[in-house]
Amino acid sequence: MNRRTNISFREAIAGAGTSARKKAFRKKLPVAISENGKTILVYPDGSRKPFTKKALQELQYAQA
Repeated sequence: MNRRTNISFREAIAGAGTSARKKAFRKKLPVAISENGKTILVYPDGSRKPFTKKALQELQYAQA
């Protein structure tokens, strides 16, 4: 893979992440990110919580 293709791929991935974050936040949903080997939920208001079974249940309940 040449350098130009590699840069384009990185830009595409970054753009996809930005698009996914905007879509989730419009729906008042958090996005999951990996930070220091742990999964963190980032909410539209900027708050952050570790991803746990309880957090998943709260999201599922909120969507019902």
